[in-house]
Amino acid sequence: MPERGEMGIVDVEPVLGQFSADKGKAVRAYEQYVLDHMGDGHRGEFYKVEDQRFLGSEGFSDRIQRSAKEKVDHIYEISLEGMVDEVEIGFGIPVSVVRGLSRNRIAASGRSIVGYLGRKLAGYSLSSIADYFRRDPVSLCQGIAKVEKRMGEEDTFRQKLM
Repeated sequence: MPERGEMGIVDVEPVLGQFSADKGKAVRAYEQYVLDHMGDGHRGEFYKVEDQRFLGSEGFSDRIQRSAKEKVDHIYEISLEGMVDEVEIGFGIPVSVVRGLSRNRIAASGRSIVGYLGRKLAGYSLSSIADYFRRDPVSLCQGIAKVEKRMGEEDTFRQKLM
């Protein structure tokens, strides 16, 4: 175990930086913070997963998204079923494939497109979309990230989505 002040396997600078720019003061303030809160016990609100990207309460994830200027400009009332129908029309992926149990690339792509649209246009939560497709939220989140990346790389794909 590293001695006090030595760098271990974990980078402590981001945490200590929250307490002070001066490392010595930061370490003392952190130690005092831990001592002050050791009797608090387990606090479930710090462990709730919200949106599969943020660990914390719903209010916390909202504040983080606002500070990152990530917001939905318009919320449209459209069902996930309606979005699946539109993906069939726009991308040629049959509803039966998107809604099916297959884990192949085409089915996953269709679900990811619906997931992206559902979150951005209709304000659906990641967990509600994952439940609709009977999929793991983490897998769906990864698929949505691929859609976002592809939108940045391919103009024709982005135009199809919008």
